[in-house]
Amino acid sequence: MTGTRGDEGNGQTSGQRIPAANLEGLVLQRLRSFFADSVAVIESLPRRWRDAPSQKRANDAATEIVQALDDRREDAWNSIFRPVIARIQVGLDRIDVDLSAERLVERLLQTNNNESNLGESDVMPRWAEDDSGPAEPIVRLSASAQLKRTGKEMKFIVNGDREERPADPSLVRLIVRAHRLARRLAEKPGSTLEDAAAQQNMGGPYAARLIRLNYLAPDIVAAILGGKQPADLTANKLMADTRFPVDWRAQRAALGFA
Repeated sequence: MTGTRGDEGNGQTSGQRIPAANLEGLVLQRLRSFFADSVAVIESLPRRWRDAPSQKRANDAATEIVQALDDRREDAWNSIFRPVIARIQVGLDRIDVDLSAERLVERLLQTNNNESNLGESDVMPRWAEDDSGPAEPIVRLSASAQLKRTGKEMKFIVNGDREERPADPSLVRLIVRAHRLARRLAEKPGSTLEDAAAQQNMGGPYAARLIRLNYLAPDIVAAILGGKQPADLTANKLMADTRFPVDWRAQRAALGFA
């Protein structure tokens, strides 16, 4: 963010707010894929450090880093990644994670600063286009991602990552509550929707919209529970108008699954 609200004269800033947790998740995912790729790890080393013993040390260190990520070690970010990350840049269509080449060598080979000092013949640095600071050799890791609005939120959308996204807790909660409401009605045939809604601590109009979620196509429900719904399908969008078509094919088209 740059400037203040008063600087723009219209109550707005000149920067763009981005979702920190979403960004951090993508960065960690890209870092994991890099350290899990033994060829990429070796190619990041200076030429003079590509002998067999050094390659083994580097790959062993990279394996430990991946394991720390998989074990969700709380100190992984501060102890492993912050020291080697030079900069993270968010572009229109990608996220660039710039690693300090020298600090990366130190981390992989456990060398000191003098030993890991890079010469012009060691690596081919990749520079950031707007680099205004001192020139520093970097290893750039890029991830294709676009910042898009999904409902009231901004999210990074990664092409092809729908299979790996976690389920949206808000959407899952809606499906569960709708199922629970329908079950309560089925258990007491003589009760009204208002009665069942009151037992679930919800108002009648909201219950009327919620109960319709039980008529969603089974594959749509399965996709939501598995985190495979369209990126722009949020809980607010789903509940905005639950008068879905009865035809499942029409439902898929209306909700962006087709």
